[in-house]
Amino acid sequence: MKKIYLSLFTVLVWVKSFAVGEIAIVAFQSDGTDTFSWVALVPIPDGTTILFTDKGWEGSGFRLGEGGAVPLTWVGVVAAGTEVTISGSSGAYTATSGAVTDGSVSLSDDGDQIFAFTGTLAAPNFLTGINFGSADWTYANNANTSALPAALTNGVNALAMGALDDGRFNCTGGTLMGSAATMSTTINTLSNWTLSSSILVPAVS
Repeated sequence: MKKIYLSLFTVLVWVKSFAVGEIAIVAFQSDGTDTFSWVALVPIPDGTTILFTDKGWEGSGFRLGEGGAVPLTWVGVVAAGTEVTISGSSGAYTATSGAVTDGSVSLSDDGDQIFAFTGTLAAPNFLTGINFGSADWTYANNANTSALPAALTNGVNALAMGALDDGRFNCTGGTLMGSAATMSTTINTLSNWTLSSSILVPAVS
């Protein structure tokens, strides 16, 4: 099991607003049961709702006519370093932490993307994103591609990794240490991932 250790400064200074790069996606699976995992890089305040969507970003908004979002809400503070796995199918997702209240996301094995954000689909505040439909962020007017929102930076708090069905971040030695920014960059570096066209075992390293 991976262990996440953040710097003392990050742990002691309370986060006034949940912001971009403060969570990171660490695994995805579009073959079989849809599954994805992410890790909190800062404490998540009580009552926070994070939304996840596979909608592509067109440049000024999410693509219309494609899925929806999976909202995840907590009672109590979520500690920095907590890893959460969400799995299931559209309308029937479960999470290892927090409560899924709805959801209409279906990951495509022909390529897709996952964005995490607060706010709403119409006015998202992006936290992170991955693209496993293409090696770059180019929206091609279909459900399998996406542009990169201006709030995100590839290799820092987002990652395009090519058209593969399944992937996981490799937590070398089982332990990672550093500030939230350092951790986010490490996780969003392509060479630190294992990617496959078939289900990985384990799905999360």
